[in-house]
Amino acid sequence: MQKLKNAFTLVELMIVVVMLGMIAAFGIPNYRKSHDRVNEKTGNYNLNVIDSAMEIYRMRNAGYPDPPGGAALDFDDINTILNLGIIEQNMTYACIDDNDDTTFSCTAAEGGWTLRITDTDDGNVCCSAGLCPTIADC
Repeated sequence: MQKLKNAFTLVELMIVVVMLGMIAAFGIPNYRKSHDRVNEKTGNYNLNVIDSAMEIYRMRNAGYPDPPGGAALDFDDINTILNLGIIEQNMTYACIDDNDDTTFSCTAAEGGWTLRITDTDDGNVCCSAGLCPTIADC
């Protein structure tokens, strides 16, 4: 009497491995794209919050904040001076005032692209450098 074996054949295992490889080949690039879009949306939202906070600061203090010892407000300066609680999340934020307290420009950069908002943009963030996932160029 011959015993039946409950096992997979080599061909079945190879088919499963090929199918997993195909899923990974399609899934990993989509994951990276979605991660870039999330970072872009976060930067867009944070720049809009910074824009609103800069306008409130200007109205209360008759001008935009001056950087304490540098040419631009860095991430810590933005959170401290404007009383914000923005989380950096792999992005580099900077705000520059034109020294006569009439205009400012803030950027959020991550990897190969940079988002920008200025006081004249009416809250519209644009892509000022690199290839942004969804936001249009300036």
